[in-house]
Amino acid sequence: MSQISIYGNNRTVEAVSSQTQHLILASVSENTKLVYQRTLSKLENWLGDHPLTDEILAEYLTEEYGAGKAPSTISMIPAAVRFASRLAGNEAPIGPLTERTLGGIRREGRARGRGQVTGISFLEVQFLASKLEQDSVKGLRDANILSVMSDCMLRVGELVDLLIRDIVWMDDQSARLHLRHSKTDQLGEGAALYLGPPTAARLRKWIQAIESSLGPPDPSSPLFRPIRRGGHIQTKSLTAHATRRIIKNNAEAAGLSGRFSGHSLRVGTAQSLARLGATLPQLQTVGRWKSARMPAQYCRNEIAGRSVVATLLYDE
Repeated sequence: MSQISIYGNNRTVEAVSSQTQHLILASVSENTKLVYQRTLSKLENWLGDHPLTDEILAEYLTEEYGAGKAPSTISMIPAAVRFASRLAGNEAPIGPLTERTLGGIRREGRARGRGQVTGISFLEVQFLASKLEQDSVKGLRDANILSVMSDCMLRVGELVDLLIRDIVWMDDQSARLHLRHSKTDQLGEGAALYLGPPTAARLRKWIQAIESSLGPPDPSSPLFRPIRRGGHIQTKSLTAHATRRIIKNNAEAAGLSGRFSGHSLRVGTAQSLARLGATLPQLQTVGRWKSARMPAQYCRNEIAGRSVVATLLYDE
């Protein structure tokens, strides 16, 4: 593999049409493609003129581990190599040396990483949103970002892809968010997610603000947008980076303590539901997780509080 790329710099991919190449790359998410490409570019720079072999790849993983990288980050390297190799019609140079090295990294480095982010609970979101929406146009937008992500347990990438037409208003003053695709729904089967009446009312105000600023919006235009100084709403979609910053900044400005990220609302709602008695299958369904592993990890303290020790030995 003289050049490792996910963008078709090989005879196998060049043998098919540009439309087919586009569909091949569409088999993975944009975020995954960016991660793979950055990973492979860094590996190529490290390799220089040397061919990639099982032995050399194992040494590279060891060097990355020595540099302090977390096992989850290092695991992306062989994953990216496998993807590029399959795309090129080659066998990935990943053998027992690489696999055993990665296994050792996962075992020895299991305590590495930044740890779980701090969840922003459902009640905290309701309080923050009620204050923010009275502040300004920007506050109204931020209130909607927090409450929509909380109600629907959205990932940041899912939020920034939302269009105005994805919101459906119901007669009982609630609304439904039609999620067209997601990280765990690459085929686009879609999902209908519940938005409570307070969130639905807030969304109506936000869409009215867009109309006041730009005229009647195209239903296929972005739901969440940047706002320039003076409260001028833009036509393009808000970026994932900006959304993460909005969540972090508003949580810290409200005096909440912890390490906040774009995942804090998803984690916080899961924890809030677990405190109220939601089961792991229920959390898995509403959070659209493929397995119960992640909600079990996020809600381990809440689940422990409902164990037989807590409920039978200590509850009176």
